[in-house]
Amino acid sequence: MDDYVIHLEVLKTTDVSKSKESLTKLSEALKRPNNKEGEVSKELVEKGILVEFVNLLAFTSPTCPCIDIVAECIADICKSSDLRPLVTSADIIQSLTKYITCDDVNTSTQVCRALGNVCIDYDEARRQISQESGIENLLSLLETQFTTIQDVCNRLRTVAWGFLLNLTTDNEECQKIAVGLEAIEKAQSYIDAFGSDESICTIILSVIANLAETEEGRQKGVHCNIIGTLLNYLDTTTGYDIEDKVLEVITCLAENDEIKAQLAAANFGDSCIRIIEVNASNMIEQSCRDLVKMASDLLILLLSEDKCTELLFAEGQGVLLKEAIIWLHSSNETLKITGAMAIGNFARNDSHCMFLIRELNIIDDLLSVLDVDPQRNGNAETDTSFTLQHAVFGALRNLAIPSETKAVLLHSGILDKVLPYLSSEMSPVQFKLLGLLRMMVDKQEGAAVFLGARREVVCRIVTLCAMDEHAGVKGEANRLLAWLVKHSRSKEVMDTLIQEDAIPCLVSMVTSDYALMQNEALLALTLISYKVLDKAEDSLKSSLIADKLANLLTSDSLPPEIICNSLALVAALSKSGDICLQLKSVRTEEHVKNMLNNQNEKIRQQAEKLLPLLQDNSA
Repeated sequence: MDDYVIHLEVLKTTDVSKSKESLTKLSEALKRPNNKEGEVSKELVEKGILVEFVNLLAFTSPTCPCIDIVAECIADICKSSDLRPLVTSADIIQSLTKYITCDDVNTSTQVCRALGNVCIDYDEARRQISQESGIENLLSLLETQFTTIQDVCNRLRTVAWGFLLNLTTDNEECQKIAVGLEAIEKAQSYIDAFGSDESICTIILSVIANLAETEEGRQKGVHCNIIGTLLNYLDTTTGYDIEDKVLEVITCLAENDEIKAQLAAANFGDSCIRIIEVNASNMIEQSCRDLVKMASDLLILLLSEDKCTELLFAEGQGVLLKEAIIWLHSSNETLKITGAMAIGNFARNDSHCMFLIRELNIIDDLLSVLDVDPQRNGNAETDTSFTLQHAVFGALRNLAIPSETKAVLLHSGILDKVLPYLSSEMSPVQFKLLGLLRMMVDKQEGAAVFLGARREVVCRIVTLCAMDEHAGVKGEANRLLAWLVKHSRSKEVMDTLIQEDAIPCLVSMVTSDYALMQNEALLALTLISYKVLDKAEDSLKSSLIADKLANLLTSDSLPPEIICNSLALVAALSKSGDICLQLKSVRTEEHVKNMLNNQNEKIRQQAEKLLPLLQDNSA
């Protein structure tokens, strides 16, 4: 029989007030190397040690000197995840929570260890601790220990914060309770007071990150200026672990737009740039790569909020803007991506776009990033990462939105530069590139003809229209086809679309879930039907255009504009005898007659004009 089993048997037969020696031996056994996998713990639990702990914890006489040892044993037993449910179900938590705030520092320390360990990844234990006012007691303990100067209290503070960390990890209920009990304010005070103690501050920062997962936590962060505390700590402390943890916390908090504004106003962008510059030269180290990535992501997160973008743009003189342009020419791919994404976010504002293009000539900088040989290995993606392509095309797309910038972009030769990337098989790249091309043909007849008359381009777009696994790519490809027709109004473009079997794509788009896309498809098909109906007729018939229109004309939920555009397409199609037969087979004339009593005047007027055409063709 192992000696620890003997000590347990002795404990069972010893008076509670005289159990310290046996408990001490059991505590030593639980710390032995052979308990690393929990074998000793499991055997002791199987032989009833938890029952003895319950009895000891229930003994409330001041002469009982062993609560700290009991708690220490429980803490070690709870290092085994499969024993935590047994400890939780043994009514131990209820007894332990009342000792969190006891006067004895060692007892409080061991109780916090025990409760902190039992709730690791175990929500039932967290629920019981919360139910027994454990969170209130814990925060009360942290309050009283804040001003205690004895060295022995340093460990208690660290353990107590670790307990709160385990309580609030992935548990929204405990997070909200802690926020309501001013845990963030206490964390703030501790960082200010114990900033030189990296071990406790690292834990406290993790607690703040947990609490910032809730909207309540982020709102509390706004009102107590936690950002000021974090930035001061970041600027006065060095080292990977601290910088990494502070950036993690700020990332959680920055989901709140008010926090973003506070960060921008406090020049957090400069802190991120400093971190990037310090670590970018040593990207061989994983820790440096991580810090550069986190700081870069935070800069882009700040730029997602309009007020922050204005502050950081600073009328074109912002430090981040200048750095972003420098980063575009860096040999460091992470910096290139960050630079392109920053430019793309700055370009969400029309006036910024004009400044970037006219004053900074940003188009050449962005296109230089794509300066590769697209024929190398038959692949336009040889030298530039997919992520970088996605960022560059996103920036160019935003720059192409204002009507004033389109001519400059086209003059730069952008279409020839980006078209080779249409062969990319990466959906995010396809999505941004298609969006860019769509912006480039907007009210630009020449560009629309240039693209729409090229069979290889239209063929690729039609292929992407079938991308069912990526709705964004599919939608952009379909919209681009419709815009090529709308903005070119060219028979040559229409002929190319017919030859490359694009008509079924437009017909399918008529039944899109989005009214905007429905209208774009209806307009494109109407233009095609008026100009090249004889060539498009077979494709329209095989695509069952009449059935699609019948569905639209009998719908009760469509806006008047779509109904009017549907009627206009019917009018254009009525010139085809074969299609008229299809329209007749789906009772189109009857549907149009029903619209003579429609409440919308435009629909009534259009139905009145269309009805004679349908009657003449059916005669």
